[in-house]
Amino acid sequence: MFIDLRGSTELAHGRLPYDALFLFDRYIQVVTGAIRAHGGHVTSIAGDGVMSVFGMDRQTKALDAIQSALSVWKGVDSLNADLKNELSTTLNIGIGLHFGTAVVGWVTYNESKSLQFLGDTGNVAAKLEAQSKNLNCKMVVSLIALDAASISAETLERTSVPIPGQGEPMNVAAIRQRHDLERALERRSIAIT
Repeated sequence: MFIDLRGSTELAHGRLPYDALFLFDRYIQVVTGAIRAHGGHVTSIAGDGVMSVFGMDRQTKALDAIQSALSVWKGVDSLNADLKNELSTTLNIGIGLHFGTAVVGWVTYNESKSLQFLGDTGNVAAKLEAQSKNLNCKMVVSLIALDAASISAETLERTSVPIPGQGEPMNVAAIRQRHDLERALERRSIAIT
């Protein structure tokens, strides 16, 4: 899963460096907290972009990633409410989520260590997040990821998007409203019980 804060340059403009850092720290804490709460691992934070990976159990981890995305969305909405008197505009995120194979391991540099993954899955997730801007939605999730989590895309807006380096366009769901994602997760629970 890749999450990016849109318009971050404008958010920092005109703020004292400490105030900008405070704002971005609150955002990063919301995002990384939601990822960890659902069993995910943050593999990199670059500015306001956060890349994460979820374990190896196909159905459980795909579902964890999607639930994490919903928690991030709720957390940013809550953060917007908390900071409404300090922000001239709301914090707006984009989320890209894909499911696939990756090589995951620790990379050591001097005394520091970071969890990294190799493979196309993370790149595709980042490209799906970029497509969320083009599709004017909050989240773009591959139908592969929804299928892995046993979530029906039937009630979601489906489309296909070009992914550079992938050849054929990828089938995805474009999610504009949080309640659409909540409803898809609820329908999954009803179908399983």
